[in-house]
Amino acid sequence: MSDLLPCPEFPFFGARYPDATCIDGYLWDLDKCDDGKLYGGGDDPCPFCNTTEFIKQHHDPYPLSGNSVRELKVWIAKLREKYDYKQAPTREHKEGGGDDL
Repeated sequence: MSDLLPCPEFPFFGARYPDATCIDGYLWDLDKCDDGKLYGGGDDPCPFCNTTEFIKQHHDPYPLSGNSVRELKVWIAKLREKYDYKQAPTREHKEGGGDDL
């Protein structure tokens, strides 16, 4: 995750405004903050830099659920485009592995 560009803040926890921030590949709720310390979140992988784990955690094996692996990849690709997130090439990507959205 350290080889990636900084992840943008974006709406994730139910708000219409950016309410999620990525810390070490996991999302934290910006609305759950006390004295400058976040206390809510850290359980959801970031779809920008921790894509594989995000898909593992959020996919639903039932085809009509709306959370198939394919649908999640499409959603993540649109999210990356919307926030102009460019993934920096990592060794894994250079060697032909990694997330190819």
